[in-house]
Amino acid sequence: MFKKILITVCIIAAFSNSAAFAASSASISQADADSKTTTENSAEKQTRSAMVTQIVAASGMDEMLEQLPAMVAMGFDQQPPPPVGQEEFYKFRDTFLQSFDPVKTKPALVRFIEKRYDAQRYAEVVALLDRPLSKKMTALELQAQTPEAFQEMMQFANSMLSQPSPQRLALVERLDRAQQATESMVEVQMMVPSAIMKNMNRIVPADKKMADDEIVQMLAQMREQSLPQVRQFIQLSMVYAYRSVSDDELEEYTQLVESDTGLYLTTLLRDASLNLFDNISTEIASHIGQTVKVNDAL
Repeated sequence: MFKKILITVCIIAAFSNSAAFAASSASISQADADSKTTTENSAEKQTRSAMVTQIVAASGMDEMLEQLPAMVAMGFDQQPPPPVGQEEFYKFRDTFLQSFDPVKTKPALVRFIEKRYDAQRYAEVVALLDRPLSKKMTALELQAQTPEAFQEMMQFANSMLSQPSPQRLALVERLDRAQQATESMVEVQMMVPSAIMKNMNRIVPADKKMADDEIVQMLAQMREQSLPQVRQFIQLSMVYAYRSVSDDELEEYTQLVESDTGLYLTTLLRDASLNLFDNISTEIASHIGQTVKVNDAL
């Protein structure tokens, strides 16, 4: 990890020096200038790629995307099956899970973060993620993201929420606000039904279509109803994930997240994740719409 940072810094320094030299040298030939520009562009791309790769890995997003299909499968299988044939149900399940394949989701996330590239801010983010406390907390968060950990957490949910001290709960609430965790989860939860409702509304008969304001009102009601439940779930998740750390450590970590760089990183990853899930939701809704069309035709 430290070597990656050194390599990145060296590339930035080399790029900055060559750019300054090219700007100040009046005697340089056009051929040399073209060659130097190519070198600079290549160096910049290498720097951007190295930083983005490190941010995705060090933040835990890389591993989370690997674990996501298993988490989605667990949630999918815990729901009562819809009133369709078993073969059709499992065919849809497979298509649904394919939307979360890391082979597709990882490149999409990387592309989004690359588009936001800011050399100085990304270097600050890399430095923050490289702190021992950041690494420790990221590791704990990843451990809590597995299907097995989720089942254990839900099994002891009531006792866990009754055990934390007022100080610990206050820290968890601060961390939730700084990470925009509740709001982000609600946004993700609303994406799939929103995409499905809007997609289906385009293909149903005219006499069954919903007005746009009806859809907006229904989604707003769903959002309002889900907020308290999601906030409680987020608090439970944080209490579970950080159960082995002291209040002092959690306070220090909360301050890191609340820092300018921490908030920048939160916004970056939040926007990247919401963009990713928006695309996934659209893909799922489109598949459902196509399935309904085929069934109606039959």
